[in-house]
Amino acid sequence: MCAVELVIGVAEGEGGLSLVAGITAAEHEDGIDKTDRNDDDPIYSPVMAGGIQSHVHNQNGRQAAIKQLDRSSKQGDHEFRIEVDMLSRLHSPYLVGLLGYCADQDHRLLVYEYMPNGNLQEHLYSNETSGNPPILNWETRMRIALDSAKGLEYLHECVSPPVIHRDFKSSNILLDSNFNAKVFDFGLAKLGSDKVGGMVSARVLGTHGYVAPEYALTGHLTMKSDVYSYGAVLLELLTGRVPVDMKRPPGQGVLVSWALPQLTDRDKLVEMVDPVMEGQFAVKDLIQFTKAIGRRRSKPRAPSIWPSRGCVAPICPLKQGL
Repeated sequence: MCAVELVIGVAEGEGGLSLVAGITAAEHEDGIDKTDRNDDDPIYSPVMAGGIQSHVHNQNGRQAAIKQLDRSSKQGDHEFRIEVDMLSRLHSPYLVGLLGYCADQDHRLLVYEYMPNGNLQEHLYSNETSGNPPILNWETRMRIALDSAKGLEYLHECVSPPVIHRDFKSSNILLDSNFNAKVFDFGLAKLGSDKVGGMVSARVLGTHGYVAPEYALTGHLTMKSDVYSYGAVLLELLTGRVPVDMKRPPGQGVLVSWALPQLTDRDKLVEMVDPVMEGQFAVKDLIQFTKAIGRRRSKPRAPSIWPSRGCVAPICPLKQGL
């Protein structure tokens, strides 16, 4: 049984990682058994991250989120390799850091920095699952929007070749103790093209409600595919609605299709806002926020999101006072 290998340094140009031993896979599994019996176990406690059951290991005072991938799945092994490869080269305060990993026989564990407030999706819809009202106010949502935009900006503009996340969504935005946001889960990530307007062909993967129509129809993956997903998350932050809810009235089941035509109507725009944020924002700030969501394309039945100057620029003015 191998130890979970904690990354302690990766020098530029090195062929491998500098590693130090941590907990063993057996210890992790023993901890899962303990957690199943007692959620207050001092060594392990459950945490949800990106929709995958993880556990916090705080032995010796250090907390980390441990994600165990499906042993029997070839896709899980593929995603494990991609995530280790990507995060060993990507370093940004707006990405959840990979502390280490274990790859021994059929064990596949990934060790991340611990984000105590879980994921954005849990907080946006906590009233639907637990009966508790969402606690995210306008100011916090704007900060989350900016932080996650900076995460995408780093992937798209600060590394070469650029990285396309391919599964950007609210459950893959994790929150630290101060509700600062970081982008998570690179298991579906793919290297993009350095060419202006370049694209790569890829099997259509992602989550319904976040996948760009152009990518879904053609299999041509570009950075704009992530931008579309980011726009869907902004609409979640704005409205408090899930991306796809077919229980809603006709025409309202798909969030992007329902919301985009209303962004240019000031009265409808105000009505769209999550009711829990009533009285927390100025209309001018609301209009500024929608500039990051973009406009509807002219193609029928294919609403899309195309910020004119990237994700970050339209939201930056809202940072004042946050």
